[in-house]
Amino acid sequence: MARVRMQDIANQVGVSAVTVHNALAGRKGVSDEVRERILDKAREMGYFQNQKRAAGKAPGLRSIGILISERYLADYITFYWKIYMEIAMAAPERGCAVMAEVLKHDAEKAGRLPRFVEEGAAEGLIVMGEVDREYIGLLKSSAKMPVVFLDFYYKDIAQDAVVTDGFYGMYLMAEYLYERGFRRMAYVGSIHATSSIMDRYCGFRRCLLEHGVPFREEWLLEDRDGTGEIIVKLPEELALEDKWVLSKLNALMKEVTENLDAYELGVASAKVYDFIWDTYCDWYIELTKSRMQGEGAESAQNVLCYVLIQLLKLLHPFMPFITEEIYQALPPVAGEESQFIMCAPWPVWEEKFAFPKEEADMEDIMDAIRAIRARRAEMNVPPSRRVQLTVAAARQETFAVGAPFFQRLASASEVRVVDAGQIPAAQGMVEVVTHAARVFMPLAELVDVTQELDRIAKEKAKAEGHLKGIEAKLSNEAFTSKAPAHIVQNQREQAEKLRALIAQLEQSARAMGQ
Repeated sequence: MARVRMQDIANQVGVSAVTVHNALAGRKGVSDEVRERILDKAREMGYFQNQKRAAGKAPGLRSIGILISERYLADYITFYWKIYMEIAMAAPERGCAVMAEVLKHDAEKAGRLPRFVEEGAAEGLIVMGEVDREYIGLLKSSAKMPVVFLDFYYKDIAQDAVVTDGFYGMYLMAEYLYERGFRRMAYVGSIHATSSIMDRYCGFRRCLLEHGVPFREEWLLEDRDGTGEIIVKLPEELALEDKWVLSKLNALMKEVTENLDAYELGVASAKVYDFIWDTYCDWYIELTKSRMQGEGAESAQNVLCYVLIQLLKLLHPFMPFITEEIYQALPPVAGEESQFIMCAPWPVWEEKFAFPKEEADMEDIMDAIRAIRARRAEMNVPPSRRVQLTVAAARQETFAVGAPFFQRLASASEVRVVDAGQIPAAQGMVEVVTHAARVFMPLAELVDVTQELDRIAKEKAKAEGHLKGIEAKLSNEAFTSKAPAHIVQNQREQAEKLRALIAQLEQSARAMGQ
């Protein structure tokens, strides 16, 4: 029989030789329907028998089948795909041919053997990642070939296995973190999913037990569902900051789409840029950091990842390659099946993500935080110095919800929210005013009054001395008539700035009771 080539199969099926190669190798990028057609045509044309005969011609040549469970794969490069690629690259150097097959969930449940086992196309089998115990028993009894388990083991099934020492490796990692002062450590992983994840969890807990560090059950974070997949899914209960960012993202999707339709590419890209840096990075990531260390970690992670994926889609027309690369490294969003960002659905405005009230409430809280930080900067108060805040507002419930944000982002030691009519005595207080609230901070907690007054007096004296010299120049007719006009104007502007500075310093001194 003449040798059957991949190009021969491609001509019969009506696809490219690359597609045939990917389908036979079990790689991504080929639909199930096309893969089945290619495999059926390859069997019909005797391709696998040719491969087996070719393998027998060269002494020592072996064909190895690699079985990877669907639960360990996703729309991005996973650990097992990388291991497979390493094996595929090293195999030719050892005279081996490698073929891969993905074990589908339904095939595992129904007990269907891999095709390369049924057809005798492989002489050895590597099972990557833990699969059902009964299925392993079926493989052992049906596959008359050497079988190796990679990255898992069953103690009651005698079989060669290659595993890392996950227990000791995770113990050392946890010990490393403990030595550097970390005490509230969480474990991310579904511990009942595989034996290797369980081993790592046991090593993690050993470190905590040795040092008497308590472990709370909510610090065990599941990272996959029952099928082993990691999926981004928005939580049913959204926090205020979640609704704020989703509402702003919703509006951004509509605006960017309208800009692109009108060919306003610069405007569209600028809006995405501003949202990423200001809304997402400067604010939302900071707002969720406290939740990432507590009970709301999973919901915060899902919203963070969801927003990032939608931003990548909006950014894709402007930066196609880097957005595709990042997209491949992220888990898929629930309900989206596209393997590539260029084929993913374009983000569109949805009524369910419009939260105008929550968006306005969050903006009011942010305005107050900005005003507090600006006043602290004017007074040269270091961020490490925490002070008590009293927030007087008509909408008390809004600012009460925002108390954790004031503590994290406005250096508040304690936040007390009162009605707008219950304003504390102004004596000894620094007041910050926004359109929605008045915030009061004890002056004595912000600065050392005596030390600050000395600093103000020195800075004022320095400014007055500089101003006196400039005024002397400007009162000299010889200078103003002979010097170039732009130099004279510059001196006048400098004098105005110094007068404003002196007035500001005097106002600061008066605010301190002097």
